[in-house]
Amino acid sequence: QQLARNLYNMRIGRVQTVSRKMKEWITAVQLEQRYTKEEIIEMYLNTVEFGYNIYGIETASRVFFRKGAAELDLMESAVLVGMLKGTTIYNPFRHPERAQRRRNVVLSLMVDQGLVERAAYDTLRTVPVEAFNSSYAITSSIAPYFAQHVKEWLERWGRQNGYDVFEDGLVVYTTLDARMQRLAQAALHRQMDCLQAVVDFQWSRSDGRVWSQESCDYLEIEQAYDPFSYYWQSNPQYLEQMIRETARFRTARARGGDAATLMSQLRGDPAFLDSLKAVKTRLEAGMVSLDPHSGHVKTWIGGRDLATDWFDHVDKAARQPGSTFKPFLYTAAIDNGWSPYYTLLDDSLHYVTPTGEEWNPTNDGTVTGQMFTLRDALASSLNTISARLILEVGPPQVAFIARVMGVSSPLAEVPALALGTSDVTLYEMTTAYATLANGGFRIEPIVVTRIEDAQQNVLFEAEQHPRQALSPETSATMVDMLRGVVLRGTGQRVRGQFGMYDYDLVGKTGTTQNSADGWFIAMHPDLVTGAWVGFNDRRVSFRTSWWGQGAHNALLVVGDFLRELRTAEPRLLDPTHRFPPPPVLYDREETPLDGDNRRRRDRVGW
Repeated sequence: QQLARNLYNMRIGRVQTVSRKMKEWITAVQLEQRYTKEEIIEMYLNTVEFGYNIYGIETASRVFFRKGAAELDLMESAVLVGMLKGTTIYNPFRHPERAQRRRNVVLSLMVDQGLVERAAYDTLRTVPVEAFNSSYAITSSIAPYFAQHVKEWLERWGRQNGYDVFEDGLVVYTTLDARMQRLAQAALHRQMDCLQAVVDFQWSRSDGRVWSQESCDYLEIEQAYDPFSYYWQSNPQYLEQMIRETARFRTARARGGDAATLMSQLRGDPAFLDSLKAVKTRLEAGMVSLDPHSGHVKTWIGGRDLATDWFDHVDKAARQPGSTFKPFLYTAAIDNGWSPYYTLLDDSLHYVTPTGEEWNPTNDGTVTGQMFTLRDALASSLNTISARLILEVGPPQVAFIARVMGVSSPLAEVPALALGTSDVTLYEMTTAYATLANGGFRIEPIVVTRIEDAQQNVLFEAEQHPRQALSPETSATMVDMLRGVVLRGTGQRVRGQFGMYDYDLVGKTGTTQNSADGWFIAMHPDLVTGAWVGFNDRRVSFRTSWWGQGAHNALLVVGDFLRELRTAEPRLLDPTHRFPPPPVLYDREETPLDGDNRRRRDRVGW
């Protein structure tokens, strides 16, 4: 009868009358005569409402568990089936404890039917329900990851201010620029398709040579090859680890299955292995842009495809930033009196920490044995110079500067911090760079500008309260040093390949160990844009150090976006806008004018 009402809602209606019930009865009998029980339950599950205008178990699966119905494990399936008794009171996101109790009822009935072992039930019944709540409006929007972030922000605001953001009919205005978002998405997808072709081809063979230095050339390769075949051949231990980490393996083990038997079964399941390998070898990315003065977030792309990966690589994924962390080290040095022309030796370094750990930082290439100024060392991203500099400046001072500029993740105050070894998010890194682009004033990112109730009464209006984190002199000096990265250093490609010669662009590339992560953050007076490229599983990385460099992956995503923005929306990125010139505080020798290359100045604003 419920299926009859779902299928023929317009004809049957929902008014509680005898005539409506009779229509349901007649329709239900006709359904019974035409379809099997299996077909009826399938149609019902595909049409039933799970609340919030969520229709069908496939949509419910993606909303509450961010995966397709075919990918649900036993407990997640039981949660959704349990909801059918009352989709509101057993909503797993809003009422996880109720949903857990109802799920356990479903599991216990499966025990009674011999579908689940009693021992497995005793283990599973204590596992809490973890669900999301992402409406279709979010998943189908032009910026679903941004919409999800805004929803989470609204929920916190609603709890603090006594509003139900789902039921009170609020009108919310956000900062997202739809024009910029579409250009950013097109650029990211275009470049990531090419980079995926790069890793697919390179990991298909034992020969690690670079076939081409243009990523999109790999789309034109006509020879047949098996993507990532050499990776799996050379790393068999990783495949076994990954199988053991799947929900399918863990659930089967919880039901009492033998580990060796399960491994044998899953290894012999081609469909399972193909799906697992596809997920693990999918190259991912994140990109975000914000106005460094207002703090308004203009673009937000948390991943390549929401249907494939719900994980937001802008503010949820914490990864090592590599050399994109170096500007905090150099800012700490400049802010404490070091000159941009202070020189250090580019040579191998052996350092033993107070705890007895050895540290032997090296460059990506070879060491030259020459003296480099801080300005040139930053442009060329020399690890040896950064290592020597942090030993002089001190890790605590570097961590302090990073925090006041906007990095909130925990930072290990050790010398290796200079090379970006502590995990951070793209969101906070881009925010921290905006402090430099904003003349040393730290701003908080804003995603919601205004909230009104149903009567258009203003309930919230965003205000920016900049705080002076750095002196204008330090900020301008650092911006000028980072300009060298784009003019003659590792970030040159953003000007040359993408034709941004007329724009005052500064920025920094970043690459982590084993080519696992690539970063690039670009700053213009109007816009700060950061991108990360890598694999969700850190055991998978780029095949070669060339393509693993942020200068050859994340930079392409940002560069493509800036080029499209320049062409399609020139008013949003003004070529006449320039950063303020650096102060004349230093001569062109190795020391500040007072001759003390470690002179400290009073900190401004802190």
